Amino acid sequence: MEVSYQDESKLEEKTLERKENHKTNEIIQHGDKSEEQTALESEENRTPNKIMSLNILNVVFFVLNVIVTFGIGQFQWLGPGTSNGDLSLKYQTIVTPKGTAFSIWGIIFVSQGIFTVVQLLPKYRSHPMVVSGVRYWYIFACIAQIGWTPTFALEMVPASLVCMVLIWAALLRLLFSQYYAPSDRTLAEFWLLRFPFAVHAGIMSLVNLYFSFNDLECHNFVSFSKNESVCRTCRVDHRCDGSQH
Repeated sequence: MEVSYQDESKLEEKTLERKENHKTNEIIQHGDKSEEQTALESEENRTPNKIMSLNILNVVFFVLNVIVTFGIGQFQWLGPGTSNGDLSLKYQTIVTPKGTAFSIWGIIFVSQGIFTVVQLLPKYRSHPMVVSGVRYWYIFACIAQIGWTPTFALEMVPASLVCMVLIWAALLRLLFSQYYAPSDRTLAEFWLLRFPFAVHAGIMSLVNLYFSFNDLECHNFVSFSKNESVCRTCRVDHRCDGSQH
């Protein structure tokens, strides 16, 4: 009986030891997980059924941006000669792209339209790339672009430049936030949630360069015009020599 009792005690001790080792291993494995993996797991465990105000605002400001951009920039709501195409022809420099290059804006608006629809779906409405990445920066970019379109059409140079820089800054801040947001590193995530803003930020970098050349030329720092044009600031029909600014 004594031998049997001792054997049972040893078995119980070994069983307890195995359980403790198993718990210890679980703790170690959990501790080895990166913060990114932990965040992704919490996102997966969360029930993504509720649409947030951020999702709704993304749609609202995208629609407003499209209406203002195409209404003023394409359909000339502010009068003849105020479309983006007319103004681009009016102020040409050596860096002015061909007309076909502006088709990139179709890609930008289509991709962002797809994003606004996708981010309403249960799978993506609470995705880290939307909540922690896009955040409210896309809304700020839309507001700035809504301000840029009429100021550019009316040739309000200082105001349009401020709006343009704000668009660029908001998009760069969005990309910065997405870079540090938890990512599942899938093609779907890239094309649906990241590409629309990456291509927009890239084209805005070129737009800033284009406007910089226009301003330099108007103030006679450089001479890159393809033809004689009306100075945007002094509105005189000859090459501006900078003396009127």
